[in-house]
Amino acid sequence: MKKVIIIAPIYDSLINFRGDLIEEIKNKDCEVVTISPAPSKQYRETFKDKQIKNITLNFERNKVNPFHDFYMFVKLVIIFWTQSPDIVLSYGIKPVIYGGLAAKFFKINFYALVTGVGYAFQGDSFKRKLLTKLVAILYKSALKKANEVIFHNKENCNLFVEKNIISKLKTSVVNGSGVDIDKFNFEPPVIKNVSFLCISRLLGEKGLREYAAAAKIVKKKFPNIIFNLVGPEDTSPDGISLNEVMTWSDYINYKGATLDVRPFIKSSNIFILPSYHEGISRSILEAMSMGRPILTTDGVGCKETVEDNVNGFKVPVGSIEKLAEKMIWFIQNPMSLNQMGIASRKIVEQRYDVRKVNFEMLNIIGLGATRSLAKSEKIIIITSVPISFSTLIRGQAKYLSNFYNVKLVSSFSSNNSQISDFEGVEFKSINMTRKITPIQDLKAIYRLYKYISIERPNIVYTFTPKAGLLGMLASFLCRIPVRVHNIVGLPLMEYTGWKLVLLKFIERLTYFFSTRIFCNSFGLKKYINDNLTSLPITVVGQGSINGVDTEYFKDKLNNEEKSLIRLKHNISNNDFVITFLGRIVRDKGINELVESFVLLLKKYPNLKLLLVGDYDDNLNRIDDETKDLISSMESIINVGFKSDIRDFLSISDLFVLPSYREGLPNSLIEAGSFGIPLLATNINGCNEIIDNNETGLLIKMKDINSLKDGIEKCITDKKFYSYIKSNVRDKIIMKYEQNSFWLNLKDEFKKTI
Repeated sequence: MKKVIIIAPIYDSLINFRGDLIEEIKNKDCEVVTISPAPSKQYRETFKDKQIKNITLNFERNKVNPFHDFYMFVKLVIIFWTQSPDIVLSYGIKPVIYGGLAAKFFKINFYALVTGVGYAFQGDSFKRKLLTKLVAILYKSALKKANEVIFHNKENCNLFVEKNIISKLKTSVVNGSGVDIDKFNFEPPVIKNVSFLCISRLLGEKGLREYAAAAKIVKKKFPNIIFNLVGPEDTSPDGISLNEVMTWSDYINYKGATLDVRPFIKSSNIFILPSYHEGISRSILEAMSMGRPILTTDGVGCKETVEDNVNGFKVPVGSIEKLAEKMIWFIQNPMSLNQMGIASRKIVEQRYDVRKVNFEMLNIIGLGATRSLAKSEKIIIITSVPISFSTLIRGQAKYLSNFYNVKLVSSFSSNNSQISDFEGVEFKSINMTRKITPIQDLKAIYRLYKYISIERPNIVYTFTPKAGLLGMLASFLCRIPVRVHNIVGLPLMEYTGWKLVLLKFIERLTYFFSTRIFCNSFGLKKYINDNLTSLPITVVGQGSINGVDTEYFKDKLNNEEKSLIRLKHNISNNDFVITFLGRIVRDKGINELVESFVLLLKKYPNLKLLLVGDYDDNLNRIDDETKDLISSMESIINVGFKSDIRDFLSISDLFVLPSYREGLPNSLIEAGSFGIPLLATNINGCNEIIDNNETGLLIKMKDINSLKDGIEKCITDKKFYSYIKSNVRDKIIMKYEQNSFWLNLKDEFKKTI
């Protein structure tokens, strides 16, 4: 068994910043010993629970005392001699310097972790310059025989190389200490009264004086805005006394120190840290992980966490004026907070997940890949037709594959390999039909049973009625522990008689074989509980089956580009374009839509009806008269099914969905994300997406006059039209942004395992 010693300047940081890494090292069958000052009272019990052996050594990190420093060096030599470690990992100036010097006397693999350059490398005074020179000499001597020097950002790495402290060949850069994205789970901000939060030790170099000064400016203009500060005192020469902090009490609420920052982040809207320099700020990462926009500086270790105007803003170090300016921007743009917070979470998942950081750390110190990255939990996702993967839940499997071993199952098509390549997961073709076909269905159940019994997933996840029945039955027979069916619509809502009885039986059978039931709208949930089952049903997030990629579905074309698209389809720039997207079938309200359009065209000759979708003559065929009108009228443009609908949305003036039944229609969400006013029937799903008279209009189902009047209002009432157009995109982002939905879906799966 290998022995690993970790040397820390503060005992508490071993849990806060290295706790996950320590557990990973222990999981590699290594003994871990830590060397640090004695723990604070609040952390003693935590370390007992972790069963970590600690050797107490006070580094006096904020003092310069040659006699004490020599004592530390000798003490470390004795510890290394008695403990005989295989690996030593040190962080903090004194642990790195004196740990490195002591390690020279032994055959030890020594690794230095530079989390930031700190006080010693800041400032222009003679005393600071002298200190910098001395520290650089000590670093160079200590790191001469180090196996590797690990940095939290490139700038600090380059600084050490430029000062000739270390060779570039012996350096590595990791993304900070990482953050536990499960512990710091996504929590959408509740925007009632905008509040700012700063979490930091009470140090001048953390920009706290600038924070206080900017808050004072903003408070004069917006007296109800809340500014909170959380963090402990610090004995550093740069420390800010509690007496000084108390003088800020008219505009800063100081909350003291805490063991758990999550409640403070949860109750805040924007996280702020105007620091002069960092390694990579852990407090920023924790706030990002919980979905908070970030306001920080362009200082080293801060700027890496923010993409300007995406998940927050960076201001110049020390600029009170710019800090106050961006605070005011957040106050005046509360609708942007949710989207920026989602972007923060996405950045953390991609770059700063502690599992990814620790994976790199273990490889650097020679302990190989960590177990936590192994995707031991497996999910099989089943749908009856593969087009659902490339449209309805596009990108979902790719996202989930960051956390699970994901496999897809659907009927054979020529696009299956493309879907597999895009999602980056395995695709198994097993033919299923959408109709009631007993022989084919039995064959499909048998093939699903064979495949599932071989793969043995932790979760089988199905959606669409046929895939739900077959997938839930097959996984039930295989005794898969978690069987989740997602209800995205109910065809039975339009049937009567024996067909209704049969479809109800099939639905109830599907629910019986499942262990959890999801559905994509609250209205549908109520209908199911009222008419089909009393079992608990989960609506993921605010509803939807996949959310919407609000950057993908965004109006980005200029007027010239839109004119070319219109010209291609014989639409003039003056035409008012009414767009429908979906299958051209009876229960989508196509008969009523075409009839009302024909009536309106007599009054408004510059109308165009744009239909994006294919006919389905096998299910809910439209009237022959309607089909003839579609094919014969020049003002009706039918382009068929299109995998990329953005060009058509970009030229649309009004999006209509006069459907008879829906779960939660993606087409409405996608059109709304484009900023197009919406018009739909007042039915389950549609009435959850549309805020009537705010983001669109809700009309009566199967009512031609109601449909005609609604369209006409959007054509003639310019003030009303402009009002709903200005609202719709922001509302869609708040409720259905895709990354937010995926986070909620992942969390729901996590609860089931």
